[in-house]
Amino acid sequence: MDAATVTSALYPLDGPHYPETVAAAARDVEHLVHYLTLATRHRGIFPNPGDASTVIGAFHQTATMLFQLFDQMAQHADRWVGRPGLYDHRGDDPGYTATNAGLHLRGAAAATLPVAAHLAAAHEAVSRLGTRPKEN
Repeated sequence: MDAATVTSALYPLDGPHYPETVAAAARDVEHLVHYLTLATRHRGIFPNPGDASTVIGAFHQTATMLFQLFDQMAQHADRWVGRPGLYDHRGDDPGYTATNAGLHLRGAAAATLPVAAHLAAAHEAVSRLGTRPKEN
């Protein structure tokens, strides 16, 4: 069974979606990014540009989806403003804190746009590269 099949079984795109499964998926993304930071530090990991192109292309697709994800999280923060029983454990105004969270999430969403553009350009450039076999 490949990783995509396992991931789809754990987190079906069509749901059901629960706070616990969404949080677990986010933690798994964190773990996978940590794995990738460790794996890509090795000089010989990409002897062929095509392998790197696949990785860069996947990150381009991920970056384009992060805009929507962060914007949706900001919308949740907006809905918390004025919610009865909402509190800030530091004693600050919870409406202000929720509004502030939404603003920062929207800033994070906006920051993904240039990242996605740079990744698209890098993907296009790397996808044009190849290696010739060594001659004897």
